[in-house]
Amino acid sequence: MSARLVTLLLAAVVAAGVPTLSHAQDAVGRWRFSDETRPVKVVVIGGSVSAYPAGGFPQWLSSVCSEIELVNRGKAKLGATELRQRFVAEVLKNRRIDAETRQKTWLVFLGGLNSVGSPEKTNLEVARTLKLAKDAGLGTIGVTVNPWGAETDRRWQGVDGLAYLEHTQKTVDFVLGRLTPLEAFGATNIKGRADPSRFFPGELPDIAVDIWSGALRHRDAPLRDRDRLARTAKRSAWVKRRLAAVPEAERAAALDALIDQAAALPRWFMRPELIGFDAIHPNAMGHREIARAICDEAPPSWGCGCEQLENLAWDRRHNKPKAL
Repeated sequence: MSARLVTLLLAAVVAAGVPTLSHAQDAVGRWRFSDETRPVKVVVIGGSVSAYPAGGFPQWLSSVCSEIELVNRGKAKLGATELRQRFVAEVLKNRRIDAETRQKTWLVFLGGLNSVGSPEKTNLEVARTLKLAKDAGLGTIGVTVNPWGAETDRRWQGVDGLAYLEHTQKTVDFVLGRLTPLEAFGATNIKGRADPSRFFPGELPDIAVDIWSGALRHRDAPLRDRDRLARTAKRSAWVKRRLAAVPEAERAAALDALIDQAAALPRWFMRPELIGFDAIHPNAMGHREIARAICDEAPPSWGCGCEQLENLAWDRRHNKPKAL
C-alpha cells in the first residue's frame, strides 16, 4: 500500500470520527468500562485530534499507565458546544457508568479547535463541560489545543494571521488558568455572577496540560519576510482596527511590533516531522509527545511509567506501540 493511500485512509477515518481504542462500535452512551484489573478509569472527550485512529495519544497513555482503563470517545468535526453535548451523552447519561465508577473516573478533555474562531464562547463551553464532570464526581484534565497552522492556510496569512494566534492563545490561557472570567468568557457571558472575578468551582481543570507551547511547537521555524509583511500590512483592515485606538504618535512603533509578531507566526506551527495528514493533526510521533505531556502531569494513581515512552515506537502492522 502506498504512503499516499495510507494518508488518505487515515484522513477518511479521522473525518468519520472513529475512536482509537476499544468500544469503537458501541452506540453513543452505551459503552462500559470492563477491565477489572485496572482500577482507575479514564474517558477521553475531544475532536479529531483525540480521535486519531493509528497512534493517538490515548493508545500511548494506555501502554505506559498500568492502572488506567482508558476509553476514547473522541469524534471529529465537533466544536466546544458539541463536545459538551457529547460528554453529557457519552458519560452523564450513560447508564452503564454508575456513581461509584464516576468517583474513580477521570475526564481528559482535548478539544475546541473547531470553534477557536470564537474563543470566548469556546472557553465558556469548555468550562461548562469541566464543571459538569466535576459536579458528577470525575477528576478533570484539561489539555490545550496543539500547535496548528501553515503558510498555505489563509487564516494565518500576512499580519492578519495574528488574529488566529490571539484566538488560540486565549483558549490556551483559559485552560492554563491565566485569565479571569471576564477575559476568558467576555462581559456578556459573566452577567449574573455574584463575583465576576472568580470562576465557579470546577470550571477550571484539576490538572492543566500545555501542548500548545510544548514539544510539538516549531520554535526555530524560519521567520517570514518582514518587508513583504510591511507592504501587506498597509492594506489590512484588521491592522487598521488594531491601531485605531493607539495614539497617533505611537502607531508606527505599534505597527512595527505587529509586523515582528507576524514574522514569527511560523514558530507557533507544528514541527514538520510531527505533522500527520495536515497541519492540524499530529502523526503518531506527535501523539506520543501529547501523551508524554499528559503523562508527566497525571496523578500517581494512574501508575504511569512515562520514561517508557522513550523506548516505544508505533507498530503500524498491529496498530499499537512496540518496544524499540
